Amino acid sequence: KHLLDTNFLEIKSLFVKLNDHIADDFERAIDLLTGCKGKIIFCGLGKTGYIANYAAALFSSLGTKCQFLHANEALHGDMGIIDRRHDVFVMISFSGNGEEHLFLANHINIPSILISSNRESNVGKNVDVNIDIPMNKSQEASPLHCVPTHSNVLMMHIINSLAMSYCEVNEIEAHHFSINHPGGQIGRDMFITVESIMRTKNDLPVTSLETPLIDALPAITAGHCGS
Repeated sequence: KHLLDTNFLEIKSLFVKLNDHIADDFERAIDLLTGCKGKIIFCGLGKTGYIANYAAALFSSLGTKCQFLHANEALHGDMGIIDRRHDVFVMISFSGNGEEHLFLANHINIPSILISSNRESNVGKNVDVNIDIPMNKSQEASPLHCVPTHSNVLMMHIINSLAMSYCEVNEIEAHHFSINHPGGQIGRDMFITVESIMRTKNDLPVTSLETPLIDALPAITAGHCGS
């Protein structure tokens, strides 16, 4: 309970500073994403790679052409997925100084966004938009203050906010999302109507008042309508 309270207060203080700090860069990032004529490629490494993978899945569910690119694998052939005429590149890196990301920033030559915690990072100096979260490594979650935790939460918040802003600009509504998500409880909630689950007269186990009980019971049981 102590750590729950402590980490809640820590992350709350970081969120308070976040919105005003990134507002202008956030708007510029939205302009790049909504202007994309090809794919949005999300790139990360390590734990930020999982965030990048999530981001690609999130935007794909909105009907947007997206792909995840592992920063290390990119330098071993996977850069071939990049369409240098139409794609937009989004890199996620806490330090913004990773060698893989720096190489990509210097060589892909397409509109690019970095989400990091370092305004002056080497990668940040070579991208079009640098969204930097206002925290340093020592502000990660208690008690270790070094494991990627609070920074991941802030980055996820930025990704989610970019996605919802993208929806707003492109007028993507719930019914568009439901087309790409027919499965699971979300799909059931969006697709199921009274008409789709109701039984019409021909499917109901119906007997007459004159039907003997011994004949009516099998008909009722066969109908699987419950009690």
